[in-house]
Amino acid sequence: MNVVAIRGDVSGVSWHRMLNPIREIVRQGLADLHTTTDMLPEKLEQRDEAAARRVQAMYTQMCMRGDVLHTQRVRSQELYGLLTALSRLHGLPYCMDIDDDIVCLDEGNPAYETYKKRTDEECYKVREISDPSEASPNEIVGHREGRLVAIAQLQDDAREISIQQVLSADAVFTTTKELALLYGNMRKSHKHIYILPNSLLPNQWDTVEKPDDHGEEVWVGWAGSTSHTQDIHLLVEVAEHVLTKWRHTKFFWMKIPHPDLMRLAREYPERCVMYDGWAGVEDWPDYYVAMNFDIALGPLVDTPFNRGKSNLKWLEAGMCKQPFVCSRVAPYSSSIRNKSDGFLCSRPKEWTKAIDALVESRSMRMQVGGAARDRVMTEFNMETNCHLWVDAYEQVIADLGDMAAERTRGIVEQAAE
Repeated sequence: MNVVAIRGDVSGVSWHRMLNPIREIVRQGLADLHTTTDMLPEKLEQRDEAAARRVQAMYTQMCMRGDVLHTQRVRSQELYGLLTALSRLHGLPYCMDIDDDIVCLDEGNPAYETYKKRTDEECYKVREISDPSEASPNEIVGHREGRLVAIAQLQDDAREISIQQVLSADAVFTTTKELALLYGNMRKSHKHIYILPNSLLPNQWDTVEKPDDHGEEVWVGWAGSTSHTQDIHLLVEVAEHVLTKWRHTKFFWMKIPHPDLMRLAREYPERCVMYDGWAGVEDWPDYYVAMNFDIALGPLVDTPFNRGKSNLKWLEAGMCKQPFVCSRVAPYSSSIRNKSDGFLCSRPKEWTKAIDALVESRSMRMQVGGAARDRVMTEFNMETNCHLWVDAYEQVIADLGDMAAERTRGIVEQAAE
């Protein structure tokens, strides 16, 4: 089997949903990979005509040897057009991966500005001209209501592009049942929707040198990004309880200068620490292990967007044998076994009770963290789970390969007419 893979960016999504599974598939000899050096697209719009031809030839060679095209959700109209064209022109079934709910975002979510509904006026600028020579290279000339106009694109409509990609893809790969239901309903069919759970590669984590033990101190930490700013009020309540009740604790969080967190840092300057900086995806295991939490936190507000998130934070904590205390929300409640390999909390008292028990008992921390590690290694290990991607590819090729080839023949015949 030959997989043509192109990722859309260098984010954590491309790391977990493209690079890790595909590299492991290739390492195990389960498929051959055809792609660019870094699996990122090369633009066809080159100033040098020879370079443009080289890129075109590269794409042709990749796709001629492929059986299926796999990419992730993209936000650029240019890249979406390229991927669709490659699929259609070379007869490849097109699989796209989407790991977030980009439909149910509210204004408090940092991603809202990217994925909100946009008007044509926000995306395009139209101006009247008297002669086509007045148009700039990035404008398209046309007629509108009897007038000669030049139209320029101001920005991509990321929401609409993502939705069109979901609708036009031959198969959709996603992470959770919630997202599979959402995008299956959008496509008006749940066929060829595949749930491929986020999984970790042990060798990326186990080769990292572990920091020294904290002695009598207990480190409580949150490794959330700016996509979780709505969840910070839950985090502040928990952190305040920890710092007030337990003098031998320290609280750590990633670099988000939220006013309430900064207040805690001023009130507990020796025990409340904001990590300065962030790590790229390939360095994340080293960075996370170095933080060396004794107790990891996963606060989540119960929103449609959060219900579509995966259990990745629990996986990372579990890989490091860290007990995980989190909100009883879909990405965690559907996987964590409460009080066995993590703690699910709905009310403030459940949070404080779980954390107090873990702060008091080192043996409980080791037991719960160890149980989480065992689950991650058996159920969320990319070394074994990469076969889920292979199975999906094989089914897509078997079900849709002939259809994709026939679609291409139709396009070629129509062009010939």
